[in-house]
Amino acid sequence: MKNASGGKHKSAGAARETKTGNGNQSFRVRLIKKYFIRLTLITMALCVLLCGASYMRNKDTAMVRISLNYEEANKGMAPNKTRLNMYEVISEDLLSSVIDSSDFGDITPHELRNHLSLRSSGSGIGDYISTEYILTANLYGMDIHTDPFSLLGLLCQAYTADFFNQYIGDTGNLFTDFLDSDALEYPELVDYLTIRLAIIQRFVNSRSADLKSFRSDSTGQTYVDIKDRVNQLVTIDLPALDSYIKQTGVVKQAAAYLAKLNYQIYSKSDDYQKQFQYYGAYAEAIAQYNILQTAVVMVPTYDENGEFYMSMTKTGIDDIALLAQNWNTQAANTRLAINRIKEIANNVDVSQTPSASALATTEKMVDSLETKISELTDLIIRVDAEYLDYKYKAPITYRLLGVSTSDKLNIKINFVICAVFYLLLWLIVGRREFNRSKTEVL
Repeated sequence: MKNASGGKHKSAGAARETKTGNGNQSFRVRLIKKYFIRLTLITMALCVLLCGASYMRNKDTAMVRISLNYEEANKGMAPNKTRLNMYEVISEDLLSSVIDSSDFGDITPHELRNHLSLRSSGSGIGDYISTEYILTANLYGMDIHTDPFSLLGLLCQAYTADFFNQYIGDTGNLFTDFLDSDALEYPELVDYLTIRLAIIQRFVNSRSADLKSFRSDSTGQTYVDIKDRVNQLVTIDLPALDSYIKQTGVVKQAAAYLAKLNYQIYSKSDDYQKQFQYYGAYAEAIAQYNILQTAVVMVPTYDENGEFYMSMTKTGIDDIALLAQNWNTQAANTRLAINRIKEIANNVDVSQTPSASALATTEKMVDSLETKISELTDLIIRVDAEYLDYKYKAPITYRLLGVSTSDKLNIKINFVICAVFYLLLWLIVGRREFNRSKTEVL
């Protein structure tokens, strides 16, 4: 009897489970039949709206790939070995120059900057150094008289010019004659020409040390050849002019120039007194230090190469000694300048007018030296331009990237949004219908 009763209970339970399972399956079928078309159409409508909105935002979009093609770029540096900041390509200074040279309408660099973006393309070394970047222009909502491709072209041209001037070198500016030599007295002109030749000599020495084998195709000159010509001007032509001016005492306006020299002597003498007083104050402070306070303490340590050595500690008196030495050096240099001005002043004779022949000879020597310097700077600029073209044939290149229709529609992101929205709709509708069916049963 028990077994029979138990069999009946099991059969009843199985029947209830089968009925429940069939009910759940029937509920899902009814739910799909009732809402599938509606929910699918709603989601499709949302997808169309999102893609349409994305297309309107992205239809005026263009991209360009910027590639850095020189060795130092792998270290995050510019060709001149200074730190490179690629965000200068969308800096407001550069944008301002582009706006000024184009007819974009009434737009500010800051407004234009908000519609540009720069990102690394992932080509480079590590997480922070890249040799390729993507520059994007999206002109949606801007009242600007150009298209994004033309804007990127103008930006790339402006940045290339700025890149060469700032990081590769504009030797033309380096050798520019900034002063009017006719307004200078002859001794002042010698000082000025000395400075110009020193700038040229330092540049040429640097180039000749690194580029002994480079030869210009157009001039046939090497930097070593140019270095020899510069040294001839520095050691022969310039000293000859300086010596002749000192021997003859030739000046253009003797009285005015002598008054100027006397004022310079007075001003520099005042500077000398102040500098020497500072030196004396620090020297007196050093003398008052106790000998035990200046004792040297040796500390065992390692240098940058990992080699052991005994390091001398720095005490307070070391800083004072450096300051004293600095003021003493300044005072000594000022004294030398005063002595040189006095030497020039002693050669100026206000009672006599320089002879016409002395003036003519001085002018001839000055013109000859200035002509040689001008010809030499022109030669350096030509040779250096060839060298830069040889070394940096294409240090920075650009490639316009087409923006596909799928990118403008932003299909991937919109598809994810719509898929999540579709699932949420089913969850909401399913929950609501389930609660309603439970209420009907009760």
